Amino acid sequence: MRLFFEIFSTVFGAIFLLGYFYQVVYVLVVLLKKGKSYPEAEPKNYGILIAARNESAVIGHLIDSIKNQKYPQDKLKLFVVADNCTDNTAEICREKGATVYERQNKEQIGKGYALDFLLKNIFAANLDENIEAFFVFDADNVLDENFIFEMNKAYSAGNRVITSYRNSKNYGDNWISAGHGLWYVRESKFLNEARMKLGTTCAVSGTGFLFDKNIVKE
Repeated sequence: MRLFFEIFSTVFGAIFLLGYFYQVVYVLVVLLKKGKSYPEAEPKNYGILIAARNESAVIGHLIDSIKNQKYPQDKLKLFVVADNCTDNTAEICREKGATVYERQNKEQIGKGYALDFLLKNIFAANLDENIEAFFVFDADNVLDENFIFEMNKAYSAGNRVITSYRNSKNYGDNWISAGHGLWYVRESKFLNEARMKLGTTCAVSGTGFLFDKNIVKE
């Protein structure tokens, strides 16, 4: 029986190692292959999607960081879905110029349902006219002032789905927040940068990404 478990653990370990060997390849690609750079591009029209549930304490900071972008504000349309909110998230967003839809659904709970609801309302009202692509952010995000300017360069170069570098706002608070921050660095540097250099698709997760409108239409 002991021999069986030793053989099993060896085989399982070998399979696990093979399954994650691509990570080693990605590290080498990042370290050895020259990165891409994109030229400046004409500003395109974007929609910004935010799903928020009781985010009155933080969502104003996100909207302010959008307003402070070094990017033409007339090229940006801000949409918020106040999802199952019991606070004044919707009012705060309207005061800051966002188009807000309020959703109450206790059965279909989650960000995916909320964004689906938001996009369907945007399309039904033809508010997507002239919009070429959509950003997705979480309500507690804060953007670097050059974020949309740089993402526009990558989108204008023909990329239909683009993700970005993220990190934790409270990296130094404790080991949990530091761990999250390191995970974001790994995902950005040693997953998506490697994929970009290899010309493959990016791995989108959570927030801080951009997608072409026609992807949703399709």
